[in-house]
Amino acid sequence: MATQNQAALAGGSTVRAAFYGWKLLLVLWLIMAFNLGFPAYGTFTINAVMSKSLGFSRETLSWVFSAYMVMSGLPGPLVAICINRLGSRRTLMIGSALLITGAVLMATCVHLWWQAALVFGLLVGSGVATGGALASQTALGRWFVRRRSMALSILYSAGAIGGFVASPLIAKVIRSAGGDWRVGWWVIAGLSFVAGLLAMRFVREQPADLGQTTDGDARAGTAEAQA
Repeated sequence: MATQNQAALAGGSTVRAAFYGWKLLLVLWLIMAFNLGFPAYGTFTINAVMSKSLGFSRETLSWVFSAYMVMSGLPGPLVAICINRLGSRRTLMIGSALLITGAVLMATCVHLWWQAALVFGLLVGSGVATGGALASQTALGRWFVRRRSMALSILYSAGAIGGFVASPLIAKVIRSAGGDWRVGWWVIAGLSFVAGLLAMRFVREQPADLGQTTDGDARAGTAEAQA
């Protein structure tokens, strides 16, 4: 009997150690870094080179960025509806798809300022709104209660750290490509593709989907074992 109790306790420890919320936090951190940090900060480097290459004035470039800023926040209510109806996982995948599409079009088709405003503003901006913070924090909030503040604070660091890495990395890639700014957009497309794969493979909507509870709380399992 003692051996069985020890095995049960060992099994309970294994379950607590394997709480999926921490793994989900890492996945969502990477998704936010790729879908928010890089498009939000790395594109300053790309578009500065683009404006010189395509002959855009500062005023024209400001219109391009203004379109992006509006669309990175304006779709918020629609993103919330999407999360409620489709779940965070699918919403993140949709956002990644929008970012991939926008980045590929920027890399291949944009030659005029209005094209840049349309693609960068509408597609990339909407992709950031859909595949970034709102869906990620909603997904994570369902896994944590007592440690939610700590988990969310770690998650929010992804945008800043991703942005800190994005600008010098993309600048280096552009220099390595002989100043071809379009290569920078391929980097963003590739990272958003990775973010979409991470969302599809690893994001889970709530602990019950894996037979767990918030914060890795094992009290329910302990009560059942004592009964």
